[in-house]
Amino acid sequence: MYNGLRLFKTAFKNTRRQIYVSGVFLVIITFVLTVFLYFAESRVDRNFSFWDALIWPYEKYVGDPSKMVDEPEDESIDELDFSMF
Repeated sequence: MYNGLRLFKTAFKNTRRQIYVSGVFLVIITFVLTVFLYFAESRVDRNFSFWDALIWPYEKYVGDPSKMVDEPEDESIDELDFSMF
């Protein structure tokens, strides 16, 4: 177990600069795309905020576990599934 952690620590030390540059690049690209999404959506929906534009892609990517983005589920299907048991 400790051998794996030691290898991870060594690899991280050797690639620390590349990881930092990749992280900065990811933040910049995310911010630029968020601005584009905000300007496109705010013209259609005046209640669309910059925060919504920033969170929406991540919520869609992870499958929206908190149900913040998707419309509410159709409960009749859930009731039908439950009635089978």
